[in-house]
Amino acid sequence: MSKTAGMTGQQYGDWFEGECQKMLDQLMQKGPTFFSRLYDTRSAGAFLPQQAADFIGVHHGKGFLLEAKGTVVHDSLMAGGAMRKLLKDHQVLASYLMQRAEGIGLIAFRSRTSEELEIWDGGIVRPIYNTPRGKLSPADGLIVRCRCSDAELLDNLTTSFLRVFK
Repeated sequence: MSKTAGMTGQQYGDWFEGECQKMLDQLMQKGPTFFSRLYDTRSAGAFLPQQAADFIGVHHGKGFLLEAKGTVVHDSLMAGGAMRKLLKDHQVLASYLMQRAEGIGLIAFRSRTSEELEIWDGGIVRPIYNTPRGKLSPADGLIVRCRCSDAELLDNLTTSFLRVFK
């Protein structure tokens, strides 16, 4: 049985954010990566303004935002309603603005039910997000997609993240 099997949706999302942080911690220890966790109002109390993403950083000289979305409901960010349920307007806008500044705004998606891991270019996702009844397809910014167990997630997350910057 998976260590995430009994988690609620919120717990699973927090767990996935933690896995993303572990991945970034490991990359920062090994080489040219710097990042900072941006805590949101839910985790830090109502004293903070809206945050652009969960993480902001630089990898090999290229700036990035990383928004981590874990779900127990949706199989993919392409699933009906998933994109608008999971993402907020300011997060998608921040990804676009990071792209405009020649960085990259990433959305990391993890589904407990399908075991899918998806990495999306948020700057490309934005126009679809802003289109009424818009629905994502792989051509709309899907950079990496793989299926892996929870035990394999950290390795696959690291490999996928590094693939973005090649």
